[in-house]
Amino acid sequence: MTRTLRQLDCLDELLDRAGAWDDLWQRSEVRAPSARAFCIGNWLRHFAPKSALRVLIIEQDGQMVAALPLVERRLRKLLHVGSLPVNEWSHCGDLLIDPNCDVDAVADQLVAGLDTLPWKLLWIGEAAYETSRWVALRSAAERAGWSVAIKEVCQIPQVEIGSDWDTYHNSRKGNQRRSRRRYARMLDREGGVRLRVEREIAPEKVEQALRQGFEVEDRSWKGAAGTSVLKTPGMFEFYLEEARQMARWGMLELVFLDHQGQPIAFDYGWRAKAAHFTPKIGYDDAYRKFGPGQQLMMHLLERLHGEEDCRLLDFWGPETDWHGHWKTTSYAVGRVALASPRGVSPMLLKTFERWQKWRRHKAAARTAQTAHAP
Repeated sequence: MTRTLRQLDCLDELLDRAGAWDDLWQRSEVRAPSARAFCIGNWLRHFAPKSALRVLIIEQDGQMVAALPLVERRLRKLLHVGSLPVNEWSHCGDLLIDPNCDVDAVADQLVAGLDTLPWKLLWIGEAAYETSRWVALRSAAERAGWSVAIKEVCQIPQVEIGSDWDTYHNSRKGNQRRSRRRYARMLDREGGVRLRVEREIAPEKVEQALRQGFEVEDRSWKGAAGTSVLKTPGMFEFYLEEARQMARWGMLELVFLDHQGQPIAFDYGWRAKAAHFTPKIGYDDAYRKFGPGQQLMMHLLERLHGEEDCRLLDFWGPETDWHGHWKTTSYAVGRVALASPRGVSPMLLKTFERWQKWRRHKAAARTAQTAHAP
């Protein structure tokens, strides 16, 4: 058995290995298709075209068994660090490890590769740090003498999908069920609603359907605030390229809630590895009194409970109050900071953490002072 560590430093090299990369994604525990090679490349082209890229790959007997894409970013405008290709718009890339390999040995080899990178501090945000792959990498880093710090950022809610919609829905809080049914009756009196799921879309027809969906989001508070996809320069083009590729893979799932022939709520979704992901959800603010987002989710979950090839809905974003109406489980996502034992990174990591703690303390003090102001 021969394992080889390789380091790629440009996007073309990554895309040349897209077939092997996506095969590893398929074997890994990572469900989200945004970890596939094309999606990483799309993110880099739109959000970090000039940033340094380093990709660590481990091959075993000619087959890729581990991969980690890292891109350079500035931390508080002070430090150059390595991070996953993620931002507030999109989370692309993840740590991929074949669970059938010697995971601990592969993780040790990855950490050895990390020590060859230009950054002695890795500031990896949006990592599902409690999963087996990240636990293996953290443990390997500690064995090699690296400093490791973890901070939870949020919980990502999920709904476990079974075969009995009524049992699941009846397990939700009674007042929430009654509210949704009341809104449904109100909509019925005004013409009713229909769930429309666009799954088998030809790539050349994606733009029209996607624009219709994001026009719904633009009619929400996000449009008024100038933060919708259509109001943000370049953002529709990013999602369009991603959606076209998802359509080629057969993983694109655009969900509309139509009222009198017009969409009033929209879910930009993916379907992969028996899971439905909801990276973007929007609704028409003119129908706010009917709870259109909740109505869409109710109809979508009812549909998913009747499909044999779906076992999970992942909201793919931080938990908020409305997710609590539906979730059955969740997982932690946060920042994993890894500092090399060589150089001053461990000291910098500790100093930066103390500074962040001080900033949080000052912010809490200001909030308390404002709350008690006359």
